Formats: sequence, structure tokens, C-alpha cells
Amino acid sequence: MHLTIEELNRLRAGAVGLAEAADIAEHTSSCEECRAALRDCACVRRSVRDLRLDMEAECIEHLPEEVLMAHADGLLDAEQRALAGMHLEDCPACRAELDELCDLKKTLDTGR
Repeated sequence: MHLTIEELNRLRAGAVGLAEAADIAEHTSSCEECRAALRDCACVRRSVRDLRLDMEAECIEHLPEEVLMAHADGLLDAEQRALAGMHLEDCPACRAELDELCDLKKTLDTGR
């Protein structure tokens, strides 16, 4: 099922909460049509960016190491993965740490 006009309008207005934003992020990660619709709408990109900034200002500066480790191990549920993904898009420090953890995991997995 694709994003509805109502969902897009709420996103445009910045009227989506974190849970709904996580649902949208999860859906668009596997739906090229909706991902393209979001990319094509500058006002939606601004709303999502503003929501990310709000989330970061209210919640955390960086993802905790245990969240990054769980992400690297594929242990986050869909909502956790979506929220972490939103933070990782805008945080080069957390992205770099996750990349290092993934590289370490690959090294350890190939050594078994």
C-alpha cells in the first residue's frame, strides 16, 4: 500500500509524530514509487528534515553505542531501525562509528 494524500499532506505540514515518521521511513525503504514521490516534493523534504532536527534536539545528540551495535548486528525492530536511520542520515559521526562496527562484524564473521 502506498502513502496516501492525507499522509503526504500531514508530512508537508510537519504534523507527523515520530512513530508515523518511522512508519513512513520503513515503507519508503522498500517502495520505490513512494520514495520517488517524497524525493520530488521539496516541501516534504523540508518537513522531514525539520522533524529530524526536532527529534535530535529533543532526544539525543548521538546514538548510544548499544544501539549502533544492535543496528550492525541486525537486531533493531522496524521502528528502531527507521529512527536510527533518520539520525544516521544527518550524523556523520554516528555513521562512521556504525561503518566501523559493520567492518569489525564482517571481519569477525569471516574468521569463524
